[in-house]
Amino acid sequence: LKVPELNSFSYQLVESPENLGYAFPTQASLEVIEDFHRMEGIPLDTTYTSKVGLFLKQAIQKGEFRNRKVLYWHTFSPSALSATQETRRLS
Repeated sequence: LKVPELNSFSYQLVESPENLGYAFPTQASLEVIEDFHRMEGIPLDTTYTSKVGLFLKQAIQKGEFRNRKVLYWHTFSPSALSATQETRRLS
């Protein structure tokens, strides 16, 4: 596997206007949790991955990643996922 050398890169920090704060899901992020699970079998948590999933969904719909390569590297947190699953079970 040959990995191209990166001489420079750019990044963008994005804050969602509907973000209610750390670990507080929005209605849209809860919908993304269900969408990812139904369509891809991928579990998302309410703290991190559902918000990233929501951002990716919105950015793709706007065409922001057209002709671009995007890498999202998530360092999985089983505790966040466990809390999300417990919340879903109780609701």
